[in-house]
Amino acid sequence: MTVENDNFDNPILGFDEAGPAGGAPECTSIYCFNLSEAGVGGIQNGAIDVRDMGELQEKPVFRTRVEWYSGIAVYHGKSAGRLHGIKNAPIVV
Repeated sequence: MTVENDNFDNPILGFDEAGPAGGAPECTSIYCFNLSEAGVGGIQNGAIDVRDMGELQEKPVFRTRVEWYSGIAVYHGKSAGRLHGIKNAPIVV
């Protein structure tokens, strides 16, 4: 099953990871996050700074400089998780 393809026609959720016991690349992973205030969130140091640098002399394009010191913080040890070893196989009940 392919969820969707990207703009280069590669599967976004490809089954190209080795399984839990190693071996051939036939598995994939799903990552889950708790995005509440006590979970996973974005951090920044100061405000975003955007400066117009003007038009280039060589060609008709404008240059803009964006400086933003940002990152991701995990505030609780159980707010992010990975489910790995998912195979592209029929569900058996």
